[in-house]
Amino acid sequence: MNEILECHNCGRPLKDAKSRERGYGPKCWQKLKEKSEEAE
Repeated sequence: MNEILECHNCGRPLKDAKSRERGYGPKCWQKLKEKSEEAE
């Protein structure tokens, strides 16, 4: 499996393992979760 090195949203480098696993940095991941919660 290839490791994701850049955020799918903003393109910044991903520094920690959890971010690389998700494909999103912590700020973009939080924004994505907030948008998802608003849509419900």
